[in-house]
Amino acid sequence: MQRFREVKHLVWRWREEYPGIQIKIRQSHRGWMRQYRVEDGKPMPFESNPESAYRICMQKTCTQSFRERLWKCPALAYFALMEQRLKLDTISAWQLFRDYKACPASASDEELQTFVEAKAIPQCGLCPSKRVPFKHRDPTQSGKI
Repeated sequence: MQRFREVKHLVWRWREEYPGIQIKIRQSHRGWMRQYRVEDGKPMPFESNPESAYRICMQKTCTQSFRERLWKCPALAYFALMEQRLKLDTISAWQLFRDYKACPASASDEELQTFVEAKAIPQCGLCPSKRVPFKHRDPTQSGKI
């Protein structure tokens, strides 16, 4: 709860300093979806129509700033970490995620505008095009935080 208060205070400060920025805090654990299938204990991408997957995506407004780049969504931003940890480098079905190029800090205003305005991209096709609920216990209730 203390962390939530800190974030809320930070958001209010940002709103005062940068009135054009819109920030929304939502309880992200509600309505989580499964982002991949599991085959033989390994995460595997879906084979979806990118526009259909984008339409139902709950992360389409969750641009990530990670490693000095902007990423379309958390799934793309942290894929390399998942790939390394789970040893997915030999699974060709994930190649489209590997090929993704995040928007670098050195991007021009035009490149940044293009990035921000982009809707469905080819990589969206590796996510589900139908909501697949993902139920799990609330990690904030485990007492390990």
